[in-house]
Amino acid sequence: MKVKLTDRFCSSIKVATRTDYFDEDTTGLALRVTEQGSKSWTYNYTLGDKRIRMTLGGAIQLFPWPALALRPLKLARLLGKEPILV
Repeated sequence: MKVKLTDRFCSSIKVATRTDYFDEDTTGLALRVTEQGSKSWTYNYTLGDKRIRMTLGGAIQLFPWPALALRPLKLARLLGKEPILV
């Protein structure tokens, strides 16, 4: 589901089943929310014909916004390389 991942939305969202909310503005960025209330940021991309989901960390660790963390990942993907978090 695509939504605007604002601070307010991310801090207040609750779900009945595990759900991924994809950001309207940042391609590949998603907030995964579980039924227990756990939240984590993921970055989803395609390399060749392979779909990959990379967990960036818990929403508490990167809250409120992990956009800066995505810059090197996007650059690697544009160059056709496997993104790596250091």
